[in-house]
Amino acid sequence: MVIIARMTSGRLPGKSLLSIGRQTLIGAVVERVAQSREIGTVAVATSIEASDDAIEDWCDERDLLCVRGSLEDVACRF
Repeated sequence: MVIIARMTSGRLPGKSLLSIGRQTLIGAVVERVAQSREIGTVAVATSIEASDDAIEDWCDERDLLCVRGSLEDVACRF
C-alpha cells in the first residue's frame, strides 16, 4: 500500500505532520492501513522537494519505506 503525502498543501501547509489527538495525520493513516490483514508492505511516497525532507525523516524514525519523486507528477511518485 502506498500512502501519498506532502508538506506543501495550498489549503493546509504541513498537514501531513500536524498533530491530531495523540499522533500526526500521517501516523494515523499509516496505523490504520497497517491494521489490514490484506496489505503487506506500507510505503509513503513524497516529493524530492526539501519541504518534504521532514516526511522522509518521520518515516526513517519508524523504519517505514519512503519513496521520493517529482512534486508535479504524482503518478511517477506512486
